[in-house]
Amino acid sequence: MENKEVAIHKPHGTFIEVQEMAQELFKSAMFTGLKKQEEAVVKIVAGQELGLPPVFSLLNIDVVLGKLRLNSQAIATLIKRSGKYDYLVKAHTEKECIIDFTHNGKAEYTSVYSISDATKAGLVKPNSAWITHPKSMLFARALSQGAKIVCPHVMAGADTLEDAGVEE
Repeated sequence: MENKEVAIHKPHGTFIEVQEMAQELFKSAMFTGLKKQEEAVVKIVAGQELGLPPVFSLLNIDVVLGKLRLNSQAIATLIKRSGKYDYLVKAHTEKECIIDFTHNGKAEYTSVYSISDATKAGLVKPNSAWITHPKSMLFARALSQGAKIVCPHVMAGADTLEDAGVEE
C-alpha cells in the first residue's frame, strides 16, 4: 500500500475568534439550516475536533434532537482522511448499494443496503428522498452502516443523520 499524506486542519483560532467567525457566517444567511449563531459555533467547534474546516462543518454537520449528526459527506471525508480506513463502492443502483471497507488495505467488511431494507425499516414514504433520490439515500445508509461497524472512532462518537431518522 502506498503511503498517503493525510491533511490535518489546524484549529480555527481561539473560542472568541470562532465566535466572531460564526457570527459573520451566520449573518451571511448562506447557511439556511442555522437557527441561531450559537448553533454555528457548536458546528464549527465540533468540526474542529474532527479536523474539519468551518464552512465544511456548517454544511455537513447537523444538530438534530439536541445531538450532533454527521451527513454522508462528512463520514466519507473522515474515513478517507484517516489514512487507515477506506471504502470502495462496489455496486450502486436505485435498488442497492454495496460498499467494501478496508483497514490498512485489508478487507474488513462489506456493507449492503437495499431499497428492500429501507422499505422494511419504514423509510420509503411518498415524496421522500427515498423516492426522489434513492441512489443517494442508499449510499448514505450503506456508508454510515459500514462506518459504524468498522471505524466508529473515526467519527469520534458522533451520530449519523440516519440515527435520527433524518433524510439527507
